[in-house]
Amino acid sequence: MTKQAQQQQIRLPVVIPAAGIGSRMQAPKAKQYLEIHSKTILEHTISLMLSHPNISKVIVVLHPDDTIFNHLAIADNKRVQTIIGGAERVDSVLAGLKYLASTTNDQQVLVHDAARPCLSHNDISKLIHACGTQNSGILAIPVADTIKQAEPSKPLIKQTIDRSVLWQAQTPQLSNLALLIDAIESALREGATITDEASALEYAGVKVMLVEGQASNLKITRPADLALAEYYLSKSN
Repeated sequence: MTKQAQQQQIRLPVVIPAAGIGSRMQAPKAKQYLEIHSKTILEHTISLMLSHPNISKVIVVLHPDDTIFNHLAIADNKRVQTIIGGAERVDSVLAGLKYLASTTNDQQVLVHDAARPCLSHNDISKLIHACGTQNSGILAIPVADTIKQAEPSKPLIKQTIDRSVLWQAQTPQLSNLALLIDAIESALREGATITDEASALEYAGVKVMLVEGQASNLKITRPADLALAEYYLSKSN
């Protein structure tokens, strides 16, 4: 079987942590439920995943008090499953991973931010192709701007950082399911700071591949991001 044929046969689940409240958006509801083109951000994100040929299903991890998701049309999709998350993003991701481990035989998993609805199918394919069935990897983009390190608690420059070795992490992030669960649980036990799945793997000594993505795969965090995401989504439709 050719490598291309093997890639086409790969079917991966995706965990989407969607339990956050998105306080930096200064919006009356969680940012994943803000609308772009008459659909919530979360619906855009789930739909783009479900429409990729290598994605088998989507596990959406919700806040315990979520009252919106079950009223969305996409909640009725049989390839979408929901569970309740935890206090922090890492807790929600871990809950989703453990649910998968207890209910499926999946060996690999993707984790993707709920607020990244502009991800392209091409970048999903690039990540899967680069990692194959053995490696962990993330989408990321090389840092283009000059980076300044500030003095602690002061808006003063301490030094300029060499940007040639800096990348801005994105999602999805891909890993072996059991390996990622172990890495996150170990890091949490030891009090390590976990900002994304790759940071847990790094803490466990796992080498994680950097797969270059696109700047359009932005994470909607602040009000200005919403208009930019609307532009990118209108270009993709």
